[in-house]
Amino acid sequence: MKNEFIEYMSTFTKLSKEEEQLMIDSYPIRTYKKGDFLLKEGQIQRDAFLILKGSVRKHCIVDGIDKTIEFYTAKQVAIDFKSIANQKPSINYLSCLEDAVIVIINSEKEEAFYKRFPRFEEISRIETTKMMGENQELLSIFITSSPEERYKHILKNRPNLLQIAAQHQIASYIGVTPESLSRIRKRILQ
Repeated sequence: MKNEFIEYMSTFTKLSKEEEQLMIDSYPIRTYKKGDFLLKEGQIQRDAFLILKGSVRKHCIVDGIDKTIEFYTAKQVAIDFKSIANQKPSINYLSCLEDAVIVIINSEKEEAFYKRFPRFEEISRIETTKMMGENQELLSIFITSSPEERYKHILKNRPNLLQIAAQHQIASYIGVTPESLSRIRKRILQ
């Protein structure tokens, strides 16, 4: 059976057999069911989650209302940076929107791996910088656009979310009520 994480990492660089084996030993792959939580409010995040298959929603509860912050899909890392970096309790949840196959990236094991194979730290830094840039661009788009423009952005750039997430989750993500989202969708169809 092919290890999907090894296949993914091979897209960045050629791996030696020793590197492959240490990756297999250091980064377990787990399967989760739709609705499973990777992180709950009040927990300290100790591991990052690289999604190989499936999707994860980052959300929080504000005044009793479930607010969607982000959606993560294949080849993205689901993480609460504030919790993992500061080792403080999270105010967010990470929950599976569908069945998922996820690589567990423990920071201590990752550090040991980098010491043994320093070139991977550079790969990780480049990918993290790329991810942060994408997040910053997405934040800029969301701050400067209307809810309808945000929805159109999803339609154009991440249409799979509309098949995965519930309408109320998409509505929360773009900052409107489900009823407003229905009106936006109706306008776009006309």
